[in-house]
Amino acid sequence: MERVRFLLEFLPYIQKFRGRTFVIKIGGSVLEDEKVLHKIAKDISVLYNIGIKIILIHGGGPQADDLLNRLNHKPNKIAGRRITDDETLEVTKMVYGGKINIEITAALQRYKTKAIGFSGVSCNTVYAKRRDITTIMDPDTGRSEDIDFGYVGDIVDVNLELLNSMINQHYIPVIACLGIDKEGTILNINADTIAQEIGKKVGAEKLIYVTNVHGILEKKDDPTTVISYLDLKSAKELLEEGKITGGMMPKLHNCISAIENDVKRVHIIDGNLEHSLLIEVFTNQGCGTLMEKETNGELIQDGN
Repeated sequence: MERVRFLLEFLPYIQKFRGRTFVIKIGGSVLEDEKVLHKIAKDISVLYNIGIKIILIHGGGPQADDLLNRLNHKPNKIAGRRITDDETLEVTKMVYGGKINIEITAALQRYKTKAIGFSGVSCNTVYAKRRDITTIMDPDTGRSEDIDFGYVGDIVDVNLELLNSMINQHYIPVIACLGIDKEGTILNINADTIAQEIGKKVGAEKLIYVTNVHGILEKKDDPTTVISYLDLKSAKELLEEGKITGGMMPKLHNCISAIENDVKRVHIIDGNLEHSLLIEVFTNQGCGTLMEKETNGELIQDGN
């Protein structure tokens, strides 16, 4: 009877989301554990096999840092943003476009999905320009500096025709967070930002950030203070009040931009939790933070 109850709870969501597009971003911190990767891949295969169209973007920052340290080249970051010099670019190409992309693609195919791994360089999937010198305040010193981020890109456009063609033929694009400019220069691009831009372009039903935290926390480092629901107004107030710090700040900015540009709902979940992706998508209570334009309290009637 318990299994029947679960099926009845899932059914309205399955009916609502079949044929819709989910953009899923998986952070490198989650991908460090092969067992976690396979659990996430299994959950994605469930979404895929009920007819949800999926575009997957991944990062790999911790893995890139590890290789840089092993090569005696200290990672260089300011305000949480990576500066990409020649050596760092070589490492990101190897780690993002190579090792991690291949491992995710292989895991998805193990669970009977048609996954295709590539980077944003392929077919101008992520067309970008090199970031201009930018004035940044260093939170460690409190001083503003003009920073040359090196081979870091800002997105100009994405290849919507390619992505639509792939998902309409029931493939899962697995995209490494690299882009290319008009000169053919490879650029390192934040994976959260790529996910947001693709989500906006394809009109995603959901943009889901799979991280190593439970969601947006009201009190930093206290996982019991997860904010389950946020609307645009509340999200902006959190930033204005300085309650969001560190790596969650740019992520929340990306969430806001996505919602303001017609992505219906954005989720932040902890990929380390068992079946967090399915719980967040198919149950009323969810397990992370759900953000939408206006929180209206409608759950199972409209889907979470």
